[in-house]
Amino acid sequence: VDRALEVNPEVRAAAYDVAAAGAKLDEVRAARFLPRFELTQYFGPSPAARGDINTARSDWGDLSVFERTEISLVQPLYTWGKGRAAQDAAAAGVAVQTAGVDRRRADLVLRVKELYYGLLLVRQLYDAAVESRDDLKDARVKLLEKIDAGSEEVTYNDLYKLDTFTFKVDQGLHRAEKEMALTRSAFRTTLALAPADSFDADAEGLEQETVEIGPLDVYVAKALKDRPEMRALAAGIEARRAQLRLARSDYYPQVFLWGQAKVGFAPNRDRQSGPFVRDDFNIRQVGALVGLQQSLSFG
Repeated sequence: VDRALEVNPEVRAAAYDVAAAGAKLDEVRAARFLPRFELTQYFGPSPAARGDINTARSDWGDLSVFERTEISLVQPLYTWGKGRAAQDAAAAGVAVQTAGVDRRRADLVLRVKELYYGLLLVRQLYDAAVESRDDLKDARVKLLEKIDAGSEEVTYNDLYKLDTFTFKVDQGLHRAEKEMALTRSAFRTTLALAPADSFDADAEGLEQETVEIGPLDVYVAKALKDRPEMRALAAGIEARRAQLRLARSDYYPQVFLWGQAKVGFAPNRDRQSGPFVRDDFNIRQVGALVGLQQSLSFG
């Protein structure tokens, strides 16, 4: 069981699903603060420009390189529970994936135990068939001796019945051999063993165990509470409820803070100082405002 849990790719894949869901939760948490914070750097050709708004002149024969840096940000201020709903949905997603890991682990443990005890069972049946076949061979020899001796206790009809039963025992023996080989092969796959690796179950055979069965409703209640499928289902419902709250928040206006800063410089252009003059090559600009965004697609 320990080896299967360690090497089985399904369990490892489920663990990666948990990690991915956890990363999504971290992403949602981070999105509550500066979900858009960008820096952009520009470089390009700049034609010369001298003078002011009244005496401006441009010279395309005198080219230089300008540089401009832009920083922009958006910070949500009030979203009617959108951030909390998104975080709850992501957290429920982590719970769903975690329950998925537990389910795959439980399924794998059950599969290993079925293979283990199945191997013990088929080996015990094989040994019993071999023993029965040996006993039938001895019985056939004694039966032939009695027939040759003219005994009235047995007839050739008894010999034919014995041979028929021996044939059925041989069939069971071959079937047990085939089942043993299939079980070993399935075990090797489950444990990621190479075909050349020696492998066998440690126990000699099945042992009878005494099991006390309690009231049915106790087991039903325990399964409804502890089974990973039920925990995944409960977490999935919580995720859907959070997504519902997330969708409902779109009915209300989203309030946010928007800010931007630009700094640009071109060495072959005169900087303009008038408030109504704009030069995207030489620029210094910073500002912030509070915005309100309302989706009108209620349908």
